[in-house]
Amino acid sequence: MNKAYGKIKKPKILSFSHYGQLYGANRSLLTLILASRDRLDWLVICRQEGQFTDELKANSVAYRVIPFKPDVYNGTSNTPMLRGILKLVTNFRAATNIVSLINSEQIDIIHSNSSVILIGAITAQLAAKKHLWHFREFVYEDYDSKYNLGKPFFRFWARKADTIICISRSIREVRLVQGKVDTRSVIIYNGLVGSDMALTPKTLAIRTSVISIIGVINRAKNQLIAIKALRLLLRQGKKLTLQIAGDINDPEYYSELNTYIQQENLSEYVKFLGFVKDIKTVIADSDVTLMCSRMEAFGRVTVESMMYGVPVVAFASAGSGEIIENGKTGLLYTGEEDDLAENIDKLLSDPVLYKNISENALSHVAKNFTVSSYADNFVNEVNLALKSN
Repeated sequence: MNKAYGKIKKPKILSFSHYGQLYGANRSLLTLILASRDRLDWLVICRQEGQFTDELKANSVAYRVIPFKPDVYNGTSNTPMLRGILKLVTNFRAATNIVSLINSEQIDIIHSNSSVILIGAITAQLAAKKHLWHFREFVYEDYDSKYNLGKPFFRFWARKADTIICISRSIREVRLVQGKVDTRSVIIYNGLVGSDMALTPKTLAIRTSVISIIGVINRAKNQLIAIKALRLLLRQGKKLTLQIAGDINDPEYYSELNTYIQQENLSEYVKFLGFVKDIKTVIADSDVTLMCSRMEAFGRVTVESMMYGVPVVAFASAGSGEIIENGKTGLLYTGEEDDLAENIDKLLSDPVLYKNISENALSHVAKNFTVSSYADNFVNEVNLALKSN
């Protein structure tokens, strides 16, 4: 390991963030930075100012705002090949400038926090540095996005990474095995449970039940099925309300949700909270949390709900299926709104089942999703990469 002034020098890592908001990927990156800063010296490259850079500044984490283009586009839009090439040229220019920064800051290793950006891979090649690449999304299957220059171009750069860090087994299976990327890979689950966190099981409150769905408002998060399940339960005489927390990522979809709510006279039962920085406040007010994505890469909200003792009902696939053991640490559904409604009712109608799931979920996340393990595993990958020089 490098030494400076007679002391062991912490490896200096340059990390690329792909957006400015404080959504799941950046929240996970922030957790990682704060938990490993005693062993790693971080410098973050951000595309834009935003809630994330505000948090970096508040926590005295070094960052630079250097604009670059995303390497994916929405599957319903039209991005001609020429436009993709122009974006690539822009990113190569940005990467060239970042190489100068790498030299002046004496960066040891490059990290990309998302698989929707290639600039970290490009920069690592230009600077001849090791590259650790976090894969936090399915891209095609969850966000209906496509790579600007196609899968083969993405695969070319993915194969140049030293290690790909997958946040779930599902990500590795879909993105690497099925995607024919043979780069060395590891699975490191996001860590959320701190060593000083009090884990307390929850009991059902004797009041109108509150169910919540948390995440950006778009079709991938599938808030509509939660509203439809609410409608079915209200028709059965159940007393409950639905909270929807998250920024509006898809205005057209948000309009569809509101139209359905108005048509079914659900306005007094559905509350849009917008973006909530501290989602603990939403979870604490909830009796059940829903995860309705059909392809959830990990399920950060799922783990957060479980660590506050709030049972989760989730669609049985991908990351949700890895985190939840059906009937023990949560409930999984496989059908449409009737199946979702049935599982919500099962929890809210059975205090013993509710209590058991709450307690089991707490034990599960305390064992498998700690911040310390998350940071330790990542730091180990940094050290392994640097030792292979």
